[in-house]
Amino acid sequence: MKTAIIFILLFAFVSPSLAELTENDIRQIRQVIREEIKPLEDRMSALETRVGNLEKQVATIETKMEEKFNAVDDKFKAIDDKLSLVQASINDKLSLIQWFIGGLVALVVAAIAIPQLLILYREKKESKGINKLREEIAELKEKKVITP
Repeated sequence: MKTAIIFILLFAFVSPSLAELTENDIRQIRQVIREEIKPLEDRMSALETRVGNLEKQVATIETKMEEKFNAVDDKFKAIDDKLSLVQASINDKLSLIQWFIGGLVALVVAAIAIPQLLILYREKKESKGINKLREEIAELKEKKVITP
């Protein structure tokens, strides 16, 4: 009995799936699909139009942004050129200042060194004179010309 009920239930569920579709059924299915697709096609067409408009707007914005970036680049180049000129001028002035400071250092060294050299020269000359006089005194003492 259980087996019979199982076979009945099995055939009850399987038999509709084994049925074939008629040409009329296929036409009705196609009609339903067309009716469902039509609003989707209309919506897709509208979306394609909107996407096209958005692409045009994006292209316009990109063009404007590129022009603005080019203008900013030109301004930066002009500023860079001006800064290069200012930097060159400052470098020239710094070079002149360095030479001036070097000259002042040389002048100060000369102002200190020259008198010291003159003093040293005079002391050496006087030392030679004193040594010469000592030698003469020593000679005279040997000759006993002068007495100590």
